[in-house]
Amino acid sequence: MDYERIQDMSDLARFLDRDRDNWRQHGHSEKWIQQRMMGQETHNNLTDYWKDHEVHRMLRINGVRNPKGEWFSCTVDQMNAAAIAVRTGQLNEENRSLDFKMRPEQETAVEKTAVYFKSFRKEDLDKPPHFLWNAKMRFGKTFAAHQQVKSRA
Repeated sequence: MDYERIQDMSDLARFLDRDRDNWRQHGHSEKWIQQRMMGQETHNNLTDYWKDHEVHRMLRINGVRNPKGEWFSCTVDQMNAAAIAVRTGQLNEENRSLDFKMRPEQETAVEKTAVYFKSFRKEDLDKPPHFLWNAKMRFGKTFAAHQQVKSRA
């Protein structure tokens, strides 16, 4: 059996067929097998995106220790913060464990504001620029303004 598994590793299609057959023998449905295969594909794409040693390095930078080698003594939030830092390529000094993207209406507001500020500088250098977002409650003005500042930096 070990020799066959080694042979399968060199041929991906054969490897996947053997796994499917094995799951069928264990009584799993075709739907379950398909979900499992998609989950493995997603996992492979994510692990290609960043390697665990990069996350480990970020955990060490943040002061998390791994006294017994591979395993780290950290919280889920610390782990998420390290993963975000690796994904964004920026040091996550605040150790934020959640990462949000702007909604389409926020992106539009930030883009319009950037265009305004760029055009304003060309027109009148002595007058300070003013731009008001006429946004409803729960729009996320503070978050969008933070993104605006980050985009100008």
